[in-house]
Amino acid sequence: MTAPPKPILFIAFANDLENPERNLGGLHSEFDNIHAAFSSVTGADDSCELLVNDACTGGSLVEPFYRNQVVIFHYAGHASPDSLLLQTSDGHNAPASRQRFEEFLALQSRLRLVFLNACMTREWAAALVSCGVCVVATSRCIEDSIASKFANVFYNQSAQGRTI
Repeated sequence: MTAPPKPILFIAFANDLENPERNLGGLHSEFDNIHAAFSSVTGADDSCELLVNDACTGGSLVEPFYRNQVVIFHYAGHASPDSLLLQTSDGHNAPASRQRFEEFLALQSRLRLVFLNACMTREWAAALVSCGVCVVATSRCIEDSIASKFANVFYNQSAQGRTI
């Protein structure tokens, strides 16, 4: 008998490659904290897959969703009400359209949580919530260190069984 596919926690990071002064230095520690929180729950049972993309491009953003196993999507980087800032393979940045990505995420039947740890992502929430997805978003600009601490507390509390 074939085991059911493992749920995926997909963590995607994108930095501003064109403006070094906007570099988000806390992205790797944010991943380390999320990984530690989930490892404390799953341990060695390997019940879920942690998939990390630390240089997220448009193609690498959507590819993990094609298996329809992503249950949690966590994005950390820069954003605006209308787009996520992604990296390009040639060392630049490109926006990912909110409308197009929302439509794509709405098709993900296993997706349960979208955590947009970036500035001004509140507008993303309404469309996703109407599809039955829980969303964590921001209403304004947020400092990198505060965003990282919030994600750390959120995932550690979730790993301990606390609810949203």
